[in-house]
Amino acid sequence: MISRRSIIVGGGAGIGLVVAWGLWPRRYAPTLVANPGETPFGAWLKIGTDGHVTVAVPQVEHGQGVYTTLPQIVADELGADWRTVGVEPAPLNPLYANPVGLHDLFEGLFDRLPGRVAQPPMLTGGSSSIRMFEQACREAGAARARCYAWRRQNAGMPTGPR
Repeated sequence: MISRRSIIVGGGAGIGLVVAWGLWPRRYAPTLVANPGETPFGAWLKIGTDGHVTVAVPQVEHGQGVYTTLPQIVADELGADWRTVGVEPAPLNPLYANPVGLHDLFEGLFDRLPGRVAQPPMLTGGSSSIRMFEQACREAGAARARCYAWRRQNAGMPTGPR
């Protein structure tokens, strides 16, 4: 039989865990880890010396095509050949948090709390992938000028889009 005391103890332990999780200091790995022959450009993009492009995608593929759509946005802005574009899951980092998905999944519940959510989580949901990350992907791809300047510094690299 469940007593009132066990409910209060369980609730207190649960609240304590939630508060501890919010206050726990976190250390995050560097945004993107570049393999030999790759150079990271911001939080979303790596370009290899052989011309391959790797895009970090912070969402989980659940049949909505986010592993295709977000890299296509970057490739379009970058002017890259689609056959040279690859995808990798984004590392755990606050840069990839999804407050739009949090708002949609919980219908604004956390917006009404006095303290709000200190740091929105990385989550997939609420049809928020494009709404949340399209602009960041476009800005990463629009860094074309930086990429071409970098290519010009490396001998034998093309200086414009393929």
